Amino acid sequence: MEEKGIKLKDAHKYYYSKRKGTKHKPVNHTIFSKVLIAFNTKLIDYVVEYGAMQLPYNLGILRITCIKQDLEKLKVDFNETRKLGMTVYHDNRHTDGHYCEYNWVRLKYAVRNIRHYNFIPARGNKGKSPKEKLTKALKTPGKYKSYVLIKRKKYD
Repeated sequence: MEEKGIKLKDAHKYYYSKRKGTKHKPVNHTIFSKVLIAFNTKLIDYVVEYGAMQLPYNLGILRITCIKQDLEKLKVDFNETRKLGMTVYHDNRHTDGHYCEYNWVRLKYAVRNIRHYNFIPARGNKGKSPKEKLTKALKTPGKYKSYVLIKRKKYD
């Protein structure tokens, strides 16, 4: 079953319907999308820089978590596998065998049925996607250790 997500167009329709007929004139779709893209870019930059961010209106915490990789279930590095013609696995030596991912800690009382919502970082322009920003940060020596410490001390 394919899940239907809420797109930027849907968000603008909702915003427009709420603003129409009030003293505040709604902005067009182009300006609306530019503002949201700028906000999301700054949000991801902040999370990559500091490891976590408390979201407003009790929506939870967006953070980066590091998980120790199970040596029995290594993931295939498809790029290197194609180049070499044999199966190559990610060993994540630069992060001492950890892999990192974005994680949204949802607060139960903020939104009704919040367990049905997910945070899935979208692909962006080349070099600007959340995944690429995190990958670049992890290649900085010792950067992943700050993510491990944040996870253990502040939130878990």
